[in-house]
Amino acid sequence: MQKTMQTGVLLLLLAISPPLLAARQAVLLKPVKPNLAAQLCPQISPPCDAADTQLFQTANQRQFLLDSSKPALIELLASKPSIRLGTYLDLSGYQHSWAFEGATMSIYPVLYPVGKDDWAIAVLMSASWPYSGGGGSIDLADFLPFSPRQQPISADNAWYQSVPFACSEMMRACFLVNGNDDYDKSPHCHDEYSGSLRIKYPDNPLPNRADWTFIWSEYRWPAHVPKTQAERHQKKLKLPAQVCSVP
Repeated sequence: MQKTMQTGVLLLLLAISPPLLAARQAVLLKPVKPNLAAQLCPQISPPCDAADTQLFQTANQRQFLLDSSKPALIELLASKPSIRLGTYLDLSGYQHSWAFEGATMSIYPVLYPVGKDDWAIAVLMSASWPYSGGGGSIDLADFLPFSPRQQPISADNAWYQSVPFACSEMMRACFLVNGNDDYDKSPHCHDEYSGSLRIKYPDNPLPNRADWTFIWSEYRWPAHVPKTQAERHQKKLKLPAQVCSVP
């Protein structure tokens, strides 16, 4: 009888105990069709550039305008009967931590969880370059607070800087030399590499801290080997990290 009562108490405690907290996850912003930027931008102060602005929405109906010309990310709190704004993050004056000739700056349409309640965005600096018979590209991210409490934004506010976000490279490895054509002999005439970032978030986040774990996924297909010998690997990144080559 006593054992039965103990079992009943245990089951009751399990039933009323709070569930284990799951790690917060990143939130994808999906483009909305039709795009209503032309109607919304003139109602915002300062106005966004409708020609370069896309309306986005999360799975739980939060809406954002992303103006790629500044760039800027604008949260819409209400659209009827009038627009109210949440965080308006204008990065037109932001100095990214990484510079490269011809590189362009953009906001990646994802919200990244910070602490228990806050969010960050990835501000990418992107560059590409050609090779003879190939080329390369790279995206490096500054992760900035997306919060009305930290305005204006500077590099001093960044949670992380110059984080490898994605890169790729392809270099020609077959040539015609003294009448010998490598293209007729080789199963693969390029060295290929690509990599991308994945972020793991803490199960029990502390307030105002971005205790993220960065994981780099990479793919290598060396020249002169069949695709069956291509390799995929994952590894933790320790910042600062250099996993992508730049000419």
